[in-house]
Parts: sequence; structure tokens; C-alpha cells
Amino acid sequence: MFTSRRIPRLFAAAALAVAVTFGGATAQNTTAPVARFQAETAGLASGPAAVRIDILAWSSDEDRGQFVDAWNLTAPAGGRSAAAGARGGGGRGARGGAAGEAPESPAAQAGGRGARGGRGGPPAGASATPAAAPRTPAGSLAAALQAADGVGYLWSSESVGYALRYAHRMTQADGSVRIVLATDRRLGSFNGSWKPATGVPGDYAFTVIELRLDPAMMGEGKTSLTGRVSIDGAANTIALEDYAVLPVTLKNVRPAHP
Repeated sequence: MFTSRRIPRLFAAAALAVAVTFGGATAQNTTAPVARFQAETAGLASGPAAVRIDILAWSSDEDRGQFVDAWNLTAPAGGRSAAAGARGGGGRGARGGAAGEAPESPAAQAGGRGARGGRGGPPAGASATPAAAPRTPAGSLAAALQAADGVGYLWSSESVGYALRYAHRMTQADGSVRIVLATDRRLGSFNGSWKPATGVPGDYAFTVIELRLDPAMMGEGKTSLTGRVSIDGAANTIALEDYAVLPVTLKNVRPAHP
């Protein structure tokens, strides 16, 4: 049975690895977090598990606007994702394509070389090359997140952690706090441990997490694993749609101390 006593042991074991792998990239945490939380998962088929979130920096207004533009399809196609490819030479972007495109097949490559149809043309009788798939808000946001720099980390029961690509904090009039986080990978992609116990899981390649905390910075969190992503126009940020009706994914969220 899960108990809170497992949390220190889990994070102590994680700390033994100086370098932590995040989807093909190796990162070392040498910056003191601006916010640090611990929690337990809830509503997952695998049962409760400890979670640790370290936020190293809050996303800039420019980054916030770029993610909103990506979802609204008003950002230039490939603008941020192209930067990721240039930085990594196939690093983060090589995990499956910034927008989910499959690599070109050998047959298609042969057709481009001319094959029987002549130099530079498709083989005789071959159909025309299909048009590229239309951009979608989810695909555009996935590309933007893959191209973004890391602003923190999330660790759970999986053997490696997740890089946070977005972190935005909003203090409400009553002193409560909303924090929106996003990773460029789907939580559970390493071992399936984040599968919801009930309902139909979302199909995003990334994960948006929203924490709702009281003035003492204690509360709960919900995720796009069981909800839809949308734009909060008033706050100009990506967020979870219909937060109030979504199941809790992170319970007992509270500040974590070094």
C-alpha cells in the first residue's frame, strides 16, 4: 500500500542519478527552483504514487504568447519547431516528428529520384503525392513545446523524469493561486503508469497540468490526460477546459522543502 513515507525514499533514489534523461536529452539541475511541490497521484489505474515538481523559472510573457498563438494556429508553421531541430540536430525533434509526421518511406524516396517515371517525376501510373496533413491546434502546440527550453522538471514513479516546457503562475484576488504547467511528452509514455482508472484518456502527445492552490500553496491538480486543452482568454494562457468537472489527478499538492 502506498504511504507518504515512500516519498523521501523515492526522491532520494532519484537524486542518486546526477544526470536525468528527458526524452533523449540529458539535463542537470544546477539552478535553485523558484517553486517546488510534492503530491500524490489520484484516479490512476496503477494506484497512488509520489510526484515531485521543481519549477526553475516562470515562462516569459513572450513564451506564453507564443504557446497561445501555436494553439490558435496564428504562429508561423515550424517557427519554433525549426529552432529545435537546429539546436538538437534531430535531438528532441527526432522523437517522432515535431507535428507527428511519419518519416518518408523508402518507396516514396525512390519515387522522388525518378524511378521508371523519368528524372524527378513519380513512377509511371503512380498517384500524385498526397497533400500534407492540415495543421491542428494540438499538433502546433506540440511542436512549440518541443522547441521550447526547459523551465523545470516533474518526477514520478517512472525511472526518468519529464522536462517542463511551460510554467505560468496566476495569483487570484482571494490569494489563491493557479499554476499551469506543460511537458512536451505525455505523462506515462515511459511505462504507462499515468493511465486513468476510468473514462476515455485524452490523446495529446504532450501534457498540460493545472494546479489550484489556496493561499498556503496547498491544493490539487488536474491534467489533459482526462481533459481538453483550451485558451483562457482572460489570462492569455493555455489551460484546461472545464476545470471544475475534471477528475483530480494530483491530490495533496503542497510545498516541498529541500
